[in-house]
Amino acid sequence: MNARTELGVDDRELPPLEAYAQDSPGARRSNGAGDAHETASSNPFKLRSAAQIAAQPQTALWLIKGVLERNALLLMFGELGSLKSFLALDWALQTADGGEQVIYLHAEGRGLWKRLRAWAMHRYPNTSWQQTLDRLPFHALERPINLSADVVVAQLCEAIEQLGDKKPVLIIVDTMGRNSDGTVERSTEDAQVYLNRLDNGLRAVYGCSVLFVTHVGHAVKDRARGPYALMANTDANYSVERPDPLKLEIIVKVGRMKDAESPPPMAYVADVIELDVFEDGAPMTSLALRATERPAVATRRREPTGKHQTAMLSALQEHFRTAPTDLLSSLEWRAIGKAQGVPRQRFKEVEDALVKFGWIVPSVGGWRYLRDPE
Repeated sequence: MNARTELGVDDRELPPLEAYAQDSPGARRSNGAGDAHETASSNPFKLRSAAQIAAQPQTALWLIKGVLERNALLLMFGELGSLKSFLALDWALQTADGGEQVIYLHAEGRGLWKRLRAWAMHRYPNTSWQQTLDRLPFHALERPINLSADVVVAQLCEAIEQLGDKKPVLIIVDTMGRNSDGTVERSTEDAQVYLNRLDNGLRAVYGCSVLFVTHVGHAVKDRARGPYALMANTDANYSVERPDPLKLEIIVKVGRMKDAESPPPMAYVADVIELDVFEDGAPMTSLALRATERPAVATRRREPTGKHQTAMLSALQEHFRTAPTDLLSSLEWRAIGKAQGVPRQRFKEVEDALVKFGWIVPSVGGWRYLRDPE
């Protein structure tokens, strides 16, 4: 644990301590040879001026450009069957494919072998899955562990150290509930204790990102199950939705990011991959995700009910009666919304509703209007 962690300072938001070690009049001032107090130069809390802070811009650093930030606490949530674990594994393997160490804590270990083979066969069809996976710095634990206990976190770190000098840049906890003592979803205090333990015990130790995978609430489907602190005290959150349970298509919405603007909703389609293992004479199968610019939409189109949603839809329908293309840039979208009196803070709510009801889908740089039900 570093000095700033011991002192309760969040080192994600600060430059290295060395950046503060500039001599100053206060640091040079002595209290006398016999003074028992420490000099100002030994105080780790150095205040910087506005000019000093502005002179050191903090920009986003990425594991996956525009998707996963480095050195962050991340939360992914979705309903049962939303393919969220397939997505988490895909992001983990993409990161490892870039040569960086990934640790995957897979509480439901059965079936991980099939998903790994399917990803490799899908990603590199002209290379054997053995050759692909053999070169990836990816390691997994295929059983649940209690990360609510300090001793277990310490044991996990020992296991990571035994892998060699390459430190992990991403640790995935799938699922949060199964990899805990069960109290993390009970109260705000329990959630904060759990997050703080793994923030200090994993993220701060390795400078890595920690991605927690969990389920949605029982009554509220647009946020993670458990106390709101799980979303409030993480740096980014990802909502995974599968609009049509009969289709292998998902939409991923990013609630916020630590050091960057949230991207538009992302879309993935799962392809069924036949493996080279047979059962009862038929090949076993698994799924592998691929990004697509044509996101999933609900099979049946629904009319919006909210005032702003209805106004925005009417304006879009009028716009696309004469528009030469189905595409709408983000700037055009905001201009139309502003003309309809949609408050800025309600834009995302309107976007989400029109996507959910099957009227628009995200596209590169903006949106695509669906002229006919799909």
